[in-house]
Amino acid sequence: MEFIDIENIEQEITSENSTEKNYLKELFSRLEYLKENDKTVSFVIQEQEKKGFLIKVGGLFGHIDIRYFPWHYRNRKVWDTIAPLL
Repeated sequence: MEFIDIENIEQEITSENSTEKNYLKELFSRLEYLKENDKTVSFVIQEQEKKGFLIKVGGLFGHIDIRYFPWHYRNRKVWDTIAPLL
């Protein structure tokens, strides 16, 4: 799976005019609006990765490092046990 750098998304989306690119632009615009208006954005954990989680947010896939979650465990082994239950 290829991730798009959110800082350069405008250039990547407008470089090719297709239905898929327009759809991506709409998804990013929605997320940008939520961020600008300080709204909470929920996401769904798709799967556990080596250093975090693959997530789906607003129709897009992303990665969240385990350090950004609001809970902390002594070590990775404890987290590995709990993560599948989320």
